[in-house]
Amino acid sequence: MSFDSTRTDSSDPKLHMRVLKTRHDLHNSIGHVLGFSEMLLEEAQEHGRDNMRPELENLLHSSKQMIGQINEDLHTPKIEGGLSNLPALERLLCDWANQVIASIEILTRASDSFADAVFKSDLVRIKDAARRTQELANTSLAHLTTAVPGRPLFWSGLSILCWTCCRIGRERKPSYRGASKGQYW
Repeated sequence: MSFDSTRTDSSDPKLHMRVLKTRHDLHNSIGHVLGFSEMLLEEAQEHGRDNMRPELENLLHSSKQMIGQINEDLHTPKIEGGLSNLPALERLLCDWANQVIASIEILTRASDSFADAVFKSDLVRIKDAARRTQELANTSLAHLTTAVPGRPLFWSGLSILCWTCCRIGRERKPSYRGASKGQYW
C-alpha cells in the first residue's frame, strides 16, 4: 500500500505538519550519512583503500533501507489509522544509528595510518548525522505517537524540535514569536 506524503485529508492538520517535518528532518540526517558514505567510498576506491569498502558499502545499503522504511511508515493517514508502528521505527532507527557509529569507529581506526584530514572529518560528519538521527528518533517519533487524536499531547512539536536542536548543539535562528536570545528552534 502506498501513501502520498502530500495528502492533507488528515483530521489533524497540525499532526500532518509534524509528520512532514519529522520525515524531512530524518531524511536530511540520513541523507548526510548516505552522501558522505558515497564520497568516502569513491575516495577509498581512488586511493586503493580496499579494506574500507565493505564498511562504506554497508553504510550506503543500510542508509537506503532506512530512507525506504521512513517513506513507508511516516504518513499521517497511517499514523491516525494506527497502521504505523512508530515505536518499532524508533528502535530500528536507533539501532541503525548505533551500527553507523560502530562502523565509523572501525573506519576511524583504519584511517589512522594515513594523513587525510578531509577523510577523517567526513567520518566525523557521518557520526554526527547518525547521532542526530538517533536524537530525532527518540524525540520526534515518540511525540508523533502522543499526537494521535484522542491521546494527550504533552509537548508541542516546536518544543520537541527546540529541545532536539539545542541538545545536539545546532544553532538556528529563532523562528517563533517570543523567542529570546539563546533560544533556537
